[in-house]
Amino acid sequence: MEAKWVRQNKLRIAERCLGIAVIHDSETLFEKWRPTAAKTIKNKFGSSGQVFSTFVDAERWIIEQILAG
Repeated sequence: MEAKWVRQNKLRIAERCLGIAVIHDSETLFEKWRPTAAKTIKNKFGSSGQVFSTFVDAERWIIEQILAG
């Protein structure tokens, strides 16, 4: 259901979203996702994105996106 909704609304997400921050508190998942996160998020949601290991890092990136946006 969620994947279908994302596909149907990809353009809306891309128009309204400055970026998507994914936080993995698992070091294993973080390291696995880090090399491909930006491309994967862009392909799936149509918006820029990054993966982070801490909320503080994610928040900092989101603020940068807002200020640049």
